[in-house]
Amino acid sequence: IKAAYTALPSQAQVLVTQKDLLDRYEQLANQFGKQAPTELFWGDLTTTDTQKTWTIRLNEALANTSANKGAIQVVDSFGRSVNTVITIDDRSIRITPAAPYAKAHKYHIVMTSGLTGTSGSKLRTGFWMTFVVE
Repeated sequence: IKAAYTALPSQAQVLVTQKDLLDRYEQLANQFGKQAPTELFWGDLTTTDTQKTWTIRLNEALANTSANKGAIQVVDSFGRSVNTVITIDDRSIRITPAAPYAKAHKYHIVMTSGLTGTSGSKLRTGFWMTFVVE
């Protein structure tokens, strides 16, 4: 597959990459239904740390509730939920794997819309980002 991809002209490679992103988004949208994230955020990131703690900083303090923690999760490329520890501290969310991530695997952090801030306001759109553990 890699050889076929690299044999394509660069414009076709861009289209294939965009289609891959759309396919992954559609898979996540199907999994999360109406609570699906509505915008791609950050794109693809890489790490070599199998115990990587991802920190997401918001512009408003988030309520430290089980509902908010439940709206944030990590899924693997097959849509399976990955067991994580979610820590909410004021304007920061920290996501730590309960067990190490597998090397050479792709994961998605998904945050659905409707997260509640300490002021009672709700996040209007969700987001997702993709990362690969090298």
